[in-house]
This record gives sequence, structure tokens and C-alpha cells, in this order.
Amino acid sequence: MNNEITNKQTYNIYLDESSIDNPRNRFMIIGWLFMKRELRNEIRDKIKEVQKEYNMFSEMKWTSINLKNIDLMKKIIDIFFEYTDSDMWFHCIVVDKTKIDYTKYHDDDKELAFYKFIFHLLKHKFSYYTKYYLFLDFKQTRVNERVKNLQKYLEGHIYMNYKDTKLQHVQAYDSKENLFLQIADLFIWSVWYNYNWFDKKKNYSATKIELTNHILQKLNKSDLCFHSLPSEKKFNIYKIRL
Repeated sequence: MNNEITNKQTYNIYLDESSIDNPRNRFMIIGWLFMKRELRNEIRDKIKEVQKEYNMFSEMKWTSINLKNIDLMKKIIDIFFEYTDSDMWFHCIVVDKTKIDYTKYHDDDKELAFYKFIFHLLKHKFSYYTKYYLFLDFKQTRVNERVKNLQKYLEGHIYMNYKDTKLQHVQAYDSKENLFLQIADLFIWSVWYNYNWFDKKKNYSATKIELTNHILQKLNKSDLCFHSLPSEKKFNIYKIRL
């Protein structure tokens, strides 16, 4: 039994990724923000208050970080760290794309490989007597049933392994419409930057470096290229060995 999540709870999971296809970037990051479902309105209201304070309501994306919104972004990060690691937490995996054998294991299909990674890592995050709602960032796919197939395999795994646990909802959403997917995006791309651009810091955006450093201060880390212990729950980075 996985004791990571308190029994008889309901959780939302917000999942996004970076650099699936970009050949210039060696590492792909898949990350998810977990949250007690009962807290979602409270946390959303706090985020909206910060947006109102700065009069900025556009989508919070890594690519849009600049001098005008960096303080807002920092306050959004601060909200995440205000909550305990049993209320709200972030986990991600780092995949070295140069080591993926697409032919042997994934039918030469990068899209299929991506959804397999999601399945194999989410299946370890479930617990008994718990309900889950899974929100994915919407992506165009060659196979229309990717999300439905993911749901089917996850539900099968839950049925066989977790007592009285249910995946209540699985759907892809436009991140523009979901603040929590946007927060997941900020963390995912911060890790992405450390793995793919750390040695090119001098040529990278000063504001993105500033936001990453703000996260590092909260974590008391020197960079985000670390491999977490299983006990590190609040912000866990796992580098897959392929």
C-alpha cells in the first residue's frame, strides 16, 4: 500500500510536459501538480487576488516570463510553498530522450512512448480509498483515443491494485483555462531549463533565471538537476534510468 496520500481523500492531478519533440533538447520533463480537491477554490482565489494586485490576467507561462510579471510569478510560487506537502505538491520525471528505444518498446511512435511514461509513473501515485481527478494539458495527437486509452489502462491498474479507489475524471484541457496547469508548467519548465540549459546560463533569459532561483531558495537547493529521495514529497524530481 502506498502511504503517500492520506486515505479517504479526493485529489486533483494537473499534468503537463516539456520537450517531447524538440531535438535540440536532450531531456524531456513530465510533471504533475497534486492537490487536495477541497482546497482548489481557496487556492484559486489566492491566485486571482495576486493577479488582481498586479492587474495581470494573461496565461502564466514559462515563455511569457518578463520584467513586468516576474514579481507576480514569484508570488504564485510562494502560494504553492505555503501549503503542506500533504495538501499540494509537485512531482516530475526527467527522461533522457537519447536513451529511449522507440523501435523496440514503442512501435517507432514518440507519442505512444509519451503516454506510456505517463501511465507507468502515475500508477505508482495512487492509494487506497481515494478518488482522483486527472487534468492534462491538451495536445493535438495523431491517435484520437490517446487520452481515453490512458484512462482505460489507469482504471484497469487501479481496479487490480487499489481497494475502493476510483479515477473519477480524465480529460485534456487548454491550459489557458486552468490556473493549476499553468503552475505545473512553471515548475516543469524550470526543471527543463536546469537540465537542458544550465551550461548556457549566460545566454538565457535573466527573468527565467530569477524565477528558477526563487524556487531554489524555497527548496534550499543549488540547482534543479537533483534526483530526489522517495521521502522528498513536496518537490520531487525523478530521473528515469533507461
